[in-house]
Amino acid sequence: MKSCILLVFLFAVTLCKSSGQMTTAQICQHLLTFGKPGRSQTVESSSKNDDYSKIKITYLGIATIRNKQRFKILTRHFVWGPNRHTSGTILIFTNKNQFAGKYYLSDGRYLPEKLKNNKLVFTNRYKSDCDSQLVTIIDLKNGLPKNIFLKCQGEFGDLYSFSNDD
Repeated sequence: MKSCILLVFLFAVTLCKSSGQMTTAQICQHLLTFGKPGRSQTVESSSKNDDYSKIKITYLGIATIRNKQRFKILTRHFVWGPNRHTSGTILIFTNKNQFAGKYYLSDGRYLPEKLKNNKLVFTNRYKSDCDSQLVTIIDLKNGLPKNIFLKCQGEFGDLYSFSNDD
């Protein structure tokens, strides 16, 4: 049965690629269905006018909440324009691969590096303006927090809110 599903999926991917690249939604669904933690896929497009666009989607894994509810976590790192601006989004899906919500981060460098034991782990490794020794851990065992605070320098940092808008 699994091999049949895999063949159908490979056919769909081939069909999508023959008519153009996979969409972000298709990549998300592929990673949610077949992904292993740390696996990512990238869609890149650019033009002669330096209309650069690159989206990297990474599957972090599954977080289990105290009430046994499970959420699948993806990150989306978007780079665009001639100056290569970035933004990041943490995408949350139900165990049935339905969109549940997101945390929109102002910069792609602010995305979590991993999900470990139901905890999102953020470092400042790629943020030159922040203390590289600070680590932020967001524990998801009690549910998805309304807000997350990412440390930068001492007690300072940035606050991001959960949204279930698509």
